[in-house]
Amino acid sequence: MFVSPVVEDGRVVQHFASFLDFSHRVVQERELRESKETLDWRVATRTRRLQEVNARLQEEVERRQRTEATLRDALAQGQEDIRYRDFLIREVNYRTKNALQLAVSLLSVQARQIDDPACRSTLESTMTCPCDWWTRGPTSLASSAPRPDRLMA
Repeated sequence: MFVSPVVEDGRVVQHFASFLDFSHRVVQERELRESKETLDWRVATRTRRLQEVNARLQEEVERRQRTEATLRDALAQGQEDIRYRDFLIREVNYRTKNALQLAVSLLSVQARQIDDPACRSTLESTMTCPCDWWTRGPTSLASSAPRPDRLMA
């Protein structure tokens, strides 16, 4: 309520009173407060959901990093196994060549000591394999090597 004096000729003749209805403003403030509380609740709910999703994503990222590390280790181990296998193949090939060379040398010694020309010819033909398969690399060794069942014949 507002009270204002009405002055005429320097004297207060009456008072004027007025009322201001601010109930509408109270309603607006209440609605604003409720809207703010609703918005705060929605923000909190959404934030909580986002934090949960973020936590799940972090777990997934960590799981994938562990899997990637495991796969990287397995790949490194596989490459190491391949290098070792290649080394073993070269070693077996080398030893096989040496063993065959030793056999050829022994056949040569035996052929020089035999007087029979037919036996000598057979031994010499055994020493000179037309395909020379023992001098090739390990990749062609398997494809051109004589079969064991034919060696006995």
